[in-house]
Amino acid sequence: MDQLDTSGDTLTETRSDATAVSGDDAACAPLSPAEIDPSVVGRVNAVMQQGFELKAELLKPEAKLFEELGLDSLDAIDLVVHLEEQLGIKVEAERFQNVRTLGDVYGLVAALVAEAKAEQESSHVNA
Repeated sequence: MDQLDTSGDTLTETRSDATAVSGDDAACAPLSPAEIDPSVVGRVNAVMQQGFELKAELLKPEAKLFEELGLDSLDAIDLVVHLEEQLGIKVEAERFQNVRTLGDVYGLVAALVAEAKAEQESSHVNA
């Protein structure tokens, strides 16, 4: 079973075969702020407000998840679960490990939504 090491302010996936995935090895390609659909920002902010009782004025792209928003290691795991449930996406631990700010979350979620949409469209074309 894969696990997240959330000690400190970094996330590292430890795989069941005892290897760790570092930031250089991870397949993480979040979108830049200009490429992010505003509806994604709104949906992620809703998850943050509902799941962690954060005030809207704190939810800025530059806000650091641990230091400024007060999330801890368990909250990081809960955030992944909330995003998956609320947005219908699959967030792999290795792609989440480099997330430090709310802007990183926006970019990753936008990329995952785009990937899911492209996959869905290609499956319809091939059907």
